[in-house]
Amino acid sequence: MLSRWGQALARLERAQALDPRSVRVARGLAAVLLSLRRWPDARAAAARGLAVAPTMPELIGDQIASYLGEGDLATAQRMLRGVPREVDRAALLYALVGRWDLEWLLDDEQQRVLLSLPLSAFGDEPGQWNEARAEPYWFRGDRVRARVYADSARRAFEAMLTHPPERAARTLALEHAFLGLALAFLGRRAAAVHEGQVAVASSGTVDAYVEHQLARIYILVGQPDRALDQLELLLRVPYILSPGWLRIDPNFAPLRGNPRFERLAAGR
Repeated sequence: MLSRWGQALARLERAQALDPRSVRVARGLAAVLLSLRRWPDARAAAARGLAVAPTMPELIGDQIASYLGEGDLATAQRMLRGVPREVDRAALLYALVGRWDLEWLLDDEQQRVLLSLPLSAFGDEPGQWNEARAEPYWFRGDRVRARVYADSARRAFEAMLTHPPERAARTLALEHAFLGLALAFLGRRAAAVHEGQVAVASSGTVDAYVEHQLARIYILVGQPDRALDQLELLLRVPYILSPGWLRIDPNFAPLRGNPRFERLAAGR
């Protein structure tokens, strides 16, 4: 797997040498370098893209994510608060939430912006729109309101999976994973785990993001050892999670104090 990522990186570096002002290539490089956990290099790649397209939300998001990978929550939050006025704030928040589930990174004002986004901002997909609302309330401790939105998300994803149009295996895997998360928020433990496992099985290959969602489900339903099995796998493959990320992400707070988790968070 690492050789495949190395090949992708080499192709992108050659493309950048041919067209150093290509924003598309800069985005591709930043994404690959984030997955390889080369945080400063990812920031530099994003900066090259931002020199051409200074308001692109995805590239700003890449830089913010690179600090999270280093475990530097304060700098990530400071950068998010300090984005130029010209940047579409709603698009940036959607990029952070849609790519990495970073509802927990947002301060109160940013969460209010996120919660004000219309359904159209989420591609008119009610499942994702409702789940993006459930998570901020969950981290605020408002479990009643979180479960209201989680239940709406559950119904939307169940409807999609009951009458699925023809679509890619990964799309179906993501829908099962998101349904599993919604069920976990609702306390329906067995059903949540089932959906998460179906998501992993149906993705076809090792899909780190889908495996990540299964880890989150295991945490929510109170199965720390199985969650840690997933995290050990994720830290061995190219992906955004890192020991530093584990230390600051409140999704993993229930695992703190567990010796296995503490070893992972320490990078051992």
